[in-house]
Amino acid sequence: MTTTAPAKSIVEKIKKLLALADGNQNEHEREVAMQFAMDLLSKHNLTISQVENTTSALGISEVEANFRLEPWMRTVLKAACTLYYTEIYISERYTTSWRKVSIPVFVGTEENIAVTMEMATWLLNSIRNESNRIYKDSFERRSFRVGAADKIFDRAIEIVEAEKRASKATAGTSLMVLRNHLERANQEHLAKLKLRPSRTRSSYLDEAAYTTGEAYGEQVGLHKQKALSTR
Repeated sequence: MTTTAPAKSIVEKIKKLLALADGNQNEHEREVAMQFAMDLLSKHNLTISQVENTTSALGISEVEANFRLEPWMRTVLKAACTLYYTEIYISERYTTSWRKVSIPVFVGTEENIAVTMEMATWLLNSIRNESNRIYKDSFERRSFRVGAADKIFDRAIEIVEAEKRASKATAGTSLMVLRNHLERANQEHLAKLKLRPSRTRSSYLDEAAYTTGEAYGEQVGLHKQKALSTR
């Protein structure tokens, strides 16, 4: 008996479900999307490997954004990318008036980039508003923002590592396969760009404001619903 290639529409539907499950911080939504994907795989007698290796592979896109690039903001953008399996790099160019500008560019699937940008926007606005509410001094505000951004990045790393450990210990191995596939695809795309490593600048901070910012970063919500609720 010959084996025919899976229909492109079925493959794309499965991939969208898996992408929805991937990185979703809501356990119920993740399980529902994953179950729908597994049902389709079973119904059409497909495996994750077959879905990955079809000609309609996960499409990796680039999306430019207009986020400002203060150091603490870059940290928040990296945290959002970590949570939703995207990458970011900075494109530097000159305007028609020969002014040098830095443009953040997100790399990943369209769905994941959209959620990453929504989450990043919500986090940036939340941190900025809270710092403005607590402090009048710009130095203290900046220190608070750096502290909050650093803590959020640390939490993003911890969340993803915890999800990976959970996937290994349960039946969520198919989600782990997709997660690895997404990360590998993003890295392969970045490798083609041959980017130069970026340097972070050290700066003096107000220790008390930084610690207060860390406390805020520890308790601020990192779920996608927070970002979506602002739309």
